[in-house]
Amino acid sequence: VQTDKKSVDYVLVNEELKQGPIDADNYLIKVDYKVSDTLTESYDGIEFVINKATIDVSGLSMDDASKVYNRSEQIIEVSGTLPKGISSVRYTGGITNVGSSTITAKFTLESTKNYNPVSDMTAVLTIMPKDISSAVVSFTGYSNNSFIYTGSEIGDINSKLSVVLDGYTLIKGTEYICEFSELVAIGSYSETIT
Repeated sequence: VQTDKKSVDYVLVNEELKQGPIDADNYLIKVDYKVSDTLTESYDGIEFVINKATIDVSGLSMDDASKVYNRSEQIIEVSGTLPKGISSVRYTGGITNVGSSTITAKFTLESTKNYNPVSDMTAVLTIMPKDISSAVVSFTGYSNNSFIYTGSEIGDINSKLSVVLDGYTLIKGTEYICEFSELVAIGSYSETIT
């Protein structure tokens, strides 16, 4: 519908006025009224706009945080109760390994027709190394971590190293670092596992 001023998306006529519009949009009211038994006149020209609502997210927050490595992708979640108009939150930027990542919270609206977009929230998540001091360290194929003297280097000792923590065998180079040097002479050897 085109009026002298601007176009509108809806024309409400008589019966529709009882229910009234609920969505954000431009509206024009047109009313037919009976002047006499034989004459009906129309009146139109009352325009009104229902604007999109702005959602108040002041009760939500998302703060930088640190968490300990746990072998799973981790995120920081928005805290607070989602207000009317937001149906869900989707997170991107999750991180698994030690390091930092910016986590983004993207809000899904109940209706893009009736609500203004809500800005994303972000926070930095830092994954800290897990303390492995309680790990069980052993060499696969050798009992009591003992080797018999042969006069030459003990094979590829580093590939036989097994580090188990909380029931999981840790991955060398990703979850721990340790490198034994050449083992030839009789004696005790030690290396630090980090």
